[in-house]
Amino acid sequence: IGLELIDLKIEGLDTTPEYRERLFWIKQTGAATYVLQTDTLRDVAKELGKSPGASLGAGMMIIPPLTQPPPSSQSTQQPQQTPATGVVAQPTTKTCPKCGRPVPMDAIFCPYCGYRFPQSRKCPYCGREIPADSVFCPYCGKKLS
Repeated sequence: IGLELIDLKIEGLDTTPEYRERLFWIKQTGAATYVLQTDTLRDVAKELGKSPGASLGAGMMIIPPLTQPPPSSQSTQQPQQTPATGVVAQPTTKTCPKCGRPVPMDAIFCPYCGYRFPQSRKCPYCGREIPADSVFCPYCGKKLS
């Protein structure tokens, strides 16, 4: 005894024109952050237009950063290869696991949330980076003193 749902169609479901436009652009571009950024830019321009005297200086400082495309989350985490030399560039930042913000590669503490990054040292036998409190090297298996 049971029911089987074969097909479900919901008709007549609509939303406000503002959200309909947002959904259209998210479908077209695939980047919700870019759509939200352009909405913010539109709102800022509308508000700056209300105060003509202050809008010149404020607009010069606020508008240019909002017109840049949003940063890609993959660009800070993956090393990039330069086509001319074939050398892989080492990343200059690492991501804090607690707050998710980029921090310098050699940081011991996150400057934004205070997270202490695990310390490491080099194995005297194989030279690879290992956790500072290791008793055995996880790569070569030698006992550390």
